[in-house]
Amino acid sequence: TVNGLLADPNYHVVAFDKGALLLKRGPGENPPAFAETIADYGAGLYRSAIVEYRGQAHLKADNLYQAVLVLENRGTQNWETGRTQMDPIYVSYHWWNAEGNPVEWYGLQNPLRRRVKPGDVLTQKVRFVTPSEPGQYVLEWDLVHEMRTWFGDQGGITLRVDVTVE
Repeated sequence: TVNGLLADPNYHVVAFDKGALLLKRGPGENPPAFAETIADYGAGLYRSAIVEYRGQAHLKADNLYQAVLVLENRGTQNWETGRTQMDPIYVSYHWWNAEGNPVEWYGLQNPLRRRVKPGDVLTQKVRFVTPSEPGQYVLEWDLVHEMRTWFGDQGGITLRVDVTVE
C-alpha cells in the first residue's frame, strides 16, 4: 500500500521520521533526499549481528540439539515474532561441509521469543539438527525474514561455528 501511494503522483511526502510517514494528497514534491532516507530505513531492518554461540561443537550425526545465541538488533526497525507479523523473522541456520559447499540451506525455524527493538540484545534458545553424515562442518547461524530474505544476504552479520559431527 505504501509503495503504491509513494508511486502515485496524487500524493507527496510531507515528513518521514523513525518509520512514520506523513503523506498529503495533491501536487507537491518530496523532501530532498527522501528516496535515500526511505531506502536506508528499509535496509535497516537487516542490520543484525549474531554475536555469541553457547552450545556444543562435538555432536552426533542426525540428532536434534539445543543451544543459546546472543543476537543484536543494530538496525532501524523492530524484529517481530510470528504472532505479530505476516512475514515473521526467525533464527535459522545453514550447514556447510569442509570444502565450503552447502549441505543444508534452510534449517529449523526458531521463532523469536519476543519483539526485538533497535538497540536491543536478545538471548535466544535455538534448536537445530545435525547432518546425517559424520565429518567436519561449519554451522552458520542467521536470521531469516520469512518469504523475503536472509539477513546475511542483506549485510547482517552471521555467526559461523566449526563443528565435528560423529
